[in-house]
Amino acid sequence: MYALFYALEPLTIIVTLAAGIVLGYWGHILNSKRAREAREHADKLARDARLASYEAFLLEWEQTIERTTDENTTKSIYYDLAASQFRSEAAKIRRDFADRTAFNRLDEALSRISPEVLDRDGTKTRRETLADRIRPLIRYVQAA
Repeated sequence: MYALFYALEPLTIIVTLAAGIVLGYWGHILNSKRAREAREHADKLARDARLASYEAFLLEWEQTIERTTDENTTKSIYYDLAASQFRSEAAKIRRDFADRTAFNRLDEALSRISPEVLDRDGTKTRRETLADRIRPLIRYVQAA
């Protein structure tokens, strides 16, 4: 009887060790999957928060542009305050877009308006020109 017990002891050790390895590997796989999903979810939430913040920033500037009635004040607000802010805020979210070329094109159209272009169009006011540049960018961000 003792011989059978001693013969089973190495087998018991091997089975226990193998079961521990399999269970440990399975636990590692499940934990890695859960951690990866948590990171992906956190990244999505962070991206959505950045986009919402940028959209709110653009909407605020759209309202500022629309409220301004004096053409010289509109030009002053754009060149003294807005243009640099548009570029710095866009830099924060540029990598969140799959199509960066389209985003860059819209951002450039808004943030790099030369004084000549702003003054050139006699059919539109400066306010309308700026609003026409900011609205496509707002729609693009909302669609993302």
